[in-house]
Order: sequence, then structure tokens, then C-alpha cells
Amino acid sequence: MMPVRTSNRDVSFPANPDTSYFEDAQIGFTLIEVLVALVILGLALGVIMIGLRNATLATATTAQQTSELALAQSLLAAEGQTLPLQYGETDGTTANDLRWRIVTTPWGTANDAAARLAGGYQITVTVTQAARSVKLTTLRAGPVANAN
Repeated sequence: MMPVRTSNRDVSFPANPDTSYFEDAQIGFTLIEVLVALVILGLALGVIMIGLRNATLATATTAQQTSELALAQSLLAAEGQTLPLQYGETDGTTANDLRWRIVTTPWGTANDAAARLAGGYQITVTVTQAARSVKLTTLRAGPVANAN
């Protein structure tokens, strides 16, 4: 190649005028390479978006389950403290559409209750929203309902 000086830069021309200047050099990407890169990028972004959507749904579900469990625990703690400890059922709905039910039943046999002044209560709290529910059960000691 022979350098030729024109204005302030050197321009090289091939020594053989029959050969093309770009024949030996590859400049840029072909259209197929660009399309393959875009397809790979699109697939990767699709997988990332699915992962982000699943993570967002899991976070929302966990937050809802935490809310349901917190309500069930607070109702269970209130039974016998702020709510009267008595046999029967109580239910209601919260402002964010959580349905709850408290079922209090005697625990132990009739002979157990007749033999002493203190008896047991089995308290079951169920909190439901849509198709999901949380159920907590505990035992509490208390006066027997039929004791004189």
C-alpha cells in the first residue's frame, strides 16, 4: 500500500488496483448478527420480567398472609382479656374484607368439669379472605359454666 498525502491526513490505497479496499477488513456487524443479538436480548428481558412479576406476586401474597395471621393472633389474645371468655361463636368482618370467626368450646369431659371449679376452654380463631384462611387454636383455663 502506498500512502498518499492529501490535506492533513494520510490515506492508504491498495497497491493492486484490482483489489477492493474493504476486502481484507471486516467492519461492523452483519444484519443477521444484530438480529440474533436482539432476539437473545428479548428472551433475556422476557425471563427477567417473569421473574420480577413472580417476586411481586409473592411479596403481595406474603403481606396478605401476614395481615391475616396478625389479625388471628390479636383476636386470640383478646379472647378472655377484652372479649368475654364464654362458650359460643362470634364472627365479623374487618375494613379490608377479612372475615373472622371465634369458636369457644368446652375442653375436657363432663366429669372433669364436675370435679373442679376450673375448666378449660378451647378457642379457635379462623380468619378468611377469598380462598385462603388462617386457623389458630389454643386452650385457656377458666371457671366452669355449670359450677355452683
